[in-house]
Amino acid sequence: MTKTERYSPHQASEKLIKPYTLCRASADWAASGGATMGETAQGRNGRFKVKATRRADLERAKQAAGPDRSSYNQSHVDIMHQAMFPGLPNPTHVVTRDFGEDLWRHLGQGPTGPVEGDFVISVALDLSVLGSSSPLRRWTGPVAHQVALWKRNNDNDQAYVLDGMAPYSTGDPGYWAPRSDLAKAAKAIEEGLVICELYPVAGWTAERLKAKEKNKTIAKRDARIVELRSTLSSVQDESEARITELETDLAACEALDKATREEVLDESIQALEALK
Repeated sequence: MTKTERYSPHQASEKLIKPYTLCRASADWAASGGATMGETAQGRNGRFKVKATRRADLERAKQAAGPDRSSYNQSHVDIMHQAMFPGLPNPTHVVTRDFGEDLWRHLGQGPTGPVEGDFVISVALDLSVLGSSSPLRRWTGPVAHQVALWKRNNDNDQAYVLDGMAPYSTGDPGYWAPRSDLAKAAKAIEEGLVICELYPVAGWTAERLKAKEKNKTIAKRDARIVELRSTLSSVQDESEARITELETDLAACEALDKATREEVLDESIQALEALK
């Protein structure tokens, strides 16, 4: 991926709407920007969405998820995701006990940020296990929360976090948080289970989705051709068997008297012509 293809993260702050309950939608909004290289973060004019447009995205997610905030789970991620970005693939859901191998290793690394082949990761956290001095507690109290992890640093001990509870900003939307804090809070959410969603960097751009759809269309066409050929072969076999049967009947007519033979012959000829 070239320098001009890199995408800087953008965020839709939860504070754009009230009450502040859509941390998963906000994390999904930010992570989807990475998967589309900023396409979902842009308005129809090609510029990055302003505050009102980002608020409208989150409002659609809020309406789709329903009023019962206590029931939010991973299934709601897909519901809110489709409400904000109709037709975009859903993220890959992951539930694991291995924070390092199944999660951390997928983050991009280095000054260029995530590139194609990396993932932006939305992860659920229980911030009650962290002290107030943790960067993850800067904007949020000791409660359940969800953030998007954009990349990891070169020392491999911090991740760049996109936090929906941070104030709305058109500038740099994130901050660095220790890997140890993230792992501790992630494992506290569900008795040691890490619950997260993976978004493929550059994997959902319009060009790639168009190519993927084209391949699906070609596969459907090829399958239809095979089906039609099979049907044609079956019809041909049946026709040949029927022709043989009619020819046998015609030969049998020779043994009949003239009037009966002519009646049967007319019926057989009509049936034969219909098959040719």
